[in-house]
Amino acid sequence: MHDGLGRLYQKRMKQAFDKKVRPREFKERDLVLKKTLSYQPDSKGMWMPNYEDPCAVTPVTTNVGAVKKYFVKIINQIKKSTRKKTR
Repeated sequence: MHDGLGRLYQKRMKQAFDKKVRPREFKERDLVLKKTLSYQPDSKGMWMPNYEDPCAVTPVTTNVGAVKKYFVKIINQIKKSTRKKTR
């Protein structure tokens, strides 16, 4: 009798979790920011950056929660290149 209740509970918990999951897709060579590990000693303390410099995606398996997509801001570069052309 309790086995059925346990399965029902697990099913509801899975549904609640799956509602919040956002799928992320990374392609090889996409730029991502990798989260720095908090247990690494650093003299900067709380001023230590949360993410490392941008790096390219490789086929190595990693936790998706530890990376996020990096978007390069090229707006200023575009403005500079259009200025040169108009002069």
